[in-house]
Amino acid sequence: MMKKILQTIKWFFSNPACVFWLGMVIVLVATTLEVVRGRNTNYFDYQDSTRMFWEGLSPYNLEYAQAHSIYFLYSPVFSVIFAPIFFLPWWLGPYVWNICNYSLFSFAIKSLPSQLDRYKHWIFLFLFSVLLQTIFCYQHNIIVSYIYIFAFILLERNKPFWAVLLIMVSATTKVYGAAELAILLCYPKFWRNVGYAVLCEALLLMLPVINTAFDNVFVLYQEMFDMISSHHSDSDFIGILFARGLKPLLLPNYRLIQVVVIAVLGVLFFWRHKRWKEFRFRVQALAVLTGFMILFSDCPETHTYIIAFPFYAMAFWLQPRRTWIDWTLFWSLVVNFCILPTDVLCPAWLHEYIHETFWLDVYTYFFCWLRLIWWAVGPSFEYNEFFEEGGSFSRGRRKEEGGRRSVLLLMTLCCILSACSHQKTEHDPADKSPSSFLLPPSSVEKITVNGIPFNMKFVEGGTFTMGALPGDTLADADEVHHKVALADFYMGETEVTQELWEAVMEKNRSKNKGAKMPVEYVTYDMCNDFIVRLNMLTGLHFRLPTEAEWEYAARGGKKSKGYLYAGSNNIDEVAYTLSNTEGDKHRPVGQLKPNELGLYDMAGNVWEWCEDWYRKTPDSKPSSNFYVIRGGAYDCSPRYCRSTNRFMYDQRRRFKHVGLRLALTPAGSGAYSQGK
Repeated sequence: MMKKILQTIKWFFSNPACVFWLGMVIVLVATTLEVVRGRNTNYFDYQDSTRMFWEGLSPYNLEYAQAHSIYFLYSPVFSVIFAPIFFLPWWLGPYVWNICNYSLFSFAIKSLPSQLDRYKHWIFLFLFSVLLQTIFCYQHNIIVSYIYIFAFILLERNKPFWAVLLIMVSATTKVYGAAELAILLCYPKFWRNVGYAVLCEALLLMLPVINTAFDNVFVLYQEMFDMISSHHSDSDFIGILFARGLKPLLLPNYRLIQVVVIAVLGVLFFWRHKRWKEFRFRVQALAVLTGFMILFSDCPETHTYIIAFPFYAMAFWLQPRRTWIDWTLFWSLVVNFCILPTDVLCPAWLHEYIHETFWLDVYTYFFCWLRLIWWAVGPSFEYNEFFEEGGSFSRGRRKEEGGRRSVLLLMTLCCILSACSHQKTEHDPADKSPSSFLLPPSSVEKITVNGIPFNMKFVEGGTFTMGALPGDTLADADEVHHKVALADFYMGETEVTQELWEAVMEKNRSKNKGAKMPVEYVTYDMCNDFIVRLNMLTGLHFRLPTEAEWEYAARGGKKSKGYLYAGSNNIDEVAYTLSNTEGDKHRPVGQLKPNELGLYDMAGNVWEWCEDWYRKTPDSKPSSNFYVIRGGAYDCSPRYCRSTNRFMYDQRRRFKHVGLRLALTPAGSGAYSQGK
């Protein structure tokens, strides 16, 4: 029975169609899980930035980066080319994105030149796990990867224009896609192909002009390059610049290191110019180039290696003499990039421990990359006949030489993994008191719901000038002055706490748990569901504040003293922000100085949803995708915690620094705000 099972498994994974459809099923299941749980955050980033672009809003600013915890490093061309996908319904777009990317990558491997016919399936199997990891993350890197492969295929088929067009599509959507242009030196009519590149680039860069929502759309390119130049982190990304033992030396000088390494590679490339006509050298050159892009990048992650691994795999299988070193490095890559990062195969804590302790993944690929360089520029072997006539070297000797050592290495690694296989678990029990239905309180200032008290502060209405404060040099263009008249209302003394949320909703999805912590990781619709239930429990009319109410209350209403931040001109007195908060978490509510109305944390801690759709100006058309959020958060610069600062967020998105504050309409009150 066991023998039949093993034979069936061997047959299944030896069949390309079976492996492809297995991957497709996994893609569909994973996409469904991520969409249902609202965790397809990278897709939301693409979608948000694209919709912002078409509404005349720029995602190329620090505020967007801090509100979304990501720098948007894709060009306006990206927002044009992929707009048809990102304007699909929210539930359909992620499926189209993942299915198309998986299918196109698979087709790219299947279409590799005939010299690789014997190895295509093994190349795909090697890439299978990393490919699925990239798919789960909704990464654009997979597009860069298969564009590189398709462009290489077209160059080998003597179709340079279409190859260059694909390269420039990649280059004009994310800059590092242009690196493949270097390989044009290996093909005939180099300068003609350069002309194709210039022409395609000019046409593609003009595409955003079709969006008339901007007065000058080309300003976005400057903003994008400013973001790219400022985008660098000391965090431990998965690259050689961040590797244990090398980081103190390399990271402070990373630009110099990048320039020196690429200069050395250029010298070696031209030194071996007589090999440019050889198919294997061209594969090796692309493997070295893509490996450099990842290893020496400012912010590589595990899934980023999908760009480099296809060409490494091609070069590996094309190598006529694979020694025990090559096999050991190959299987080490399989363990460190295909098995350990896959949660189904290895607990996440174990992968993190091995990576952070030993950095085996980065060092393994670094040595693979050095080996690639040696293959490309080292002593030449007689391999033309091997490719052109379909000959083969003895595989028995290769297996005998490398097999035993590889097995020994894998056994050693398994022993290490087994020794670390005990997983610690932490329990965070939530103290839940029995709930009981309470009648509406006699005072709407002090309210108790299921045993949890909270306060609402009265805000006397009035007329004020909304927008940037006089002399505020940090004001953005959307902080336009305009008169607003408001009726009386009540505002939550603090942000909604997790204990109040649990008293109403029971389930608390906040990332940083604590009874007195502000609830976060909530969408706009989740906030309104909470309010509907709260109103049913209390019989009152709670709601989200309008943007005008929020700013009026933050500035102190009729008691305002004109502070830049809510309650002070000194941000540290009133707000938890990037300038004074250590660690990636917010703080309990009500710990700092309140503003003039007795409201806490109107600046910093977590962003707060408002009721309004975002408008760029008071007279402009409201967004159909983004609601207003105000106040900034613990991981924001003080600039974005000013009382007049404005930003927007997709109603379906949730993040660990976005929460809410309640507003309350007094009994018998009519319209609660009116703009003039």
